[in-house]
This record gives sequence, C-alpha cells and structure tokens, in this order.
Amino acid sequence: MALAAGRRPLAFARALATSRGPATAALLTVAEEVRGVWEETFREAAVRTGMTIVGGSALLPDGEDGAVYNLSATWGPDGARLGRTRKCNLVPALETDLGLASGAPAATPIVDTPAGPLATLICYDGFRLPHTTREPGWEPVGPALGGRARIVAQPAANPWPWDGPWVHRAKGSAMLRREQWAAEGLEGLLPTLEGVRWAITAHLTGEVLGQRFEGRSRVYARRPDGAVAVLAEAPHIGGASAIVHAAVEDVREASAESVGSRGPRAGGGA
Repeated sequence: MALAAGRRPLAFARALATSRGPATAALLTVAEEVRGVWEETFREAAVRTGMTIVGGSALLPDGEDGAVYNLSATWGPDGARLGRTRKCNLVPALETDLGLASGAPAATPIVDTPAGPLATLICYDGFRLPHTTREPGWEPVGPALGGRARIVAQPAANPWPWDGPWVHRAKGSAMLRREQWAAEGLEGLLPTLEGVRWAITAHLTGEVLGQRFEGRSRVYARRPDGAVAVLAEAPHIGGASAIVHAAVEDVREASAESVGSRGPRAGGGA
C-alpha cells in the first residue's frame, strides 16, 4: 500500500474515494501496470511454446464496478485469451482483509483446448472443505463444473509452512499443512469430479515481498472409477522453480510440462 500511495499519490487518493478500503485502493492504483506485465508475460509464453497456458492469478479489477478479484486467465497457442476465472472463495484474513470481491461458482468458465475442455480452480477453490467453521459464505466450486471439464488447473500460493502444523487443525490434531492439502484439497476433491481426466496443481514457491510460499506441484490422473494417481511431482517444496511434466497415451491426451506438449500448463498463483 505504501509503495502504491508513494508512487502515485493522486491516483491512490482517487481510488480510495470509491474503493472498499486502502488495500483495494492500492491494488487499483497499480492495476494497469500489473495487468500489462501479467498479460504480456503469459501471452508471449503461450506463443513461444505453442501451448495453452493458465497464467497463475493476479489481483485485478474485472468489470466496470471497480471491484478487485483474484483473477486467472488462460491463453491459447496463438496468444489469444481464451477465458478468465474469478476466484470464488477468499482465504480468511489473507484475502478477505484486502477487500476483494468473490466470483460465483456457477460462472466458472470451461475453455476449449487441444487437450480437451479446461477449468481453472484458483487455489482455495480447488478444495472440497473450508479451512474453518467460520466461513458461512464458503461454497465448493468443483460441483459447479457439472462434468464438463476434462482437465482442471489449480494455480496455488500457500503461505503456511508445508511441513508445519496446519494452523486451522482441530484441537488435539497433529495434522500438517501438506496432509491437510492432500485430504481436503484438489487431490481429495478429484474423485468427485466426473469427466475430469487430469489435474495440475502449480504452486508458487519462494519469497514475494517478504512472504514465503511453499508447496509441491503435481500432475494427477483421475481414473474412470474415481481413483487418483500422481503422475509427476516437483522435487522440492520451495526455492528454485521446476518443470513438472507427465506423458499420456494418445495425441489428444498428450502431456508435457504439466499436461500436454500442445495441452495446458498452469502457472503458480494465489
């Protein structure tokens, strides 16, 4: 907030007059700069690799009302934006205190890719259960896909120690964050998602503005009986980046660099 207000004080003051608070005003102040870098980076990556790319997520306005969303987008091999997804479930305190707006599960788009229909579930939207019992507005997003998606991409940013105790664990529980992620996150949700064949969780790792993010990126296969297999995973939970890839049999289902040599790749995001 200080950086935004200091660099563009007049723009920050104008945004503050119409926004949900200083945090949202700061995001609005730098929104077009962020949008430009975000879109240019992933559009260029899609064209250069000839792949469909899910470009993580960014905190940006999306519409005429000035509301800021945690927003993901998908670009095709020709650089065209195929669709954008608004995050529906906001993490208590971490996102709710920023004054972000929520998307609607029923509005989660399905986009066509060479590897099949793709849906993006941004981080917490890929969970089957809320983190706490104090989230009356939490709504599972997976069921809203209605069997229409063949691939699910989950750009993710976990700010808690991956191998540390889960901060919202039940009293007396020794559950670790990685255990909670496996049980309640996308791996636990996949058996219920009919029609889905593959899923990718791409974790943001390392430090951003003093905040450390950890997680193990994975490529999953969902079998017709609902059983889930891990096809590939990152060799570490933080620090240096890694390319996670797996191969499947027919050309329409081909997979490299997180799903397909001409199929989707997901970038880590919030």
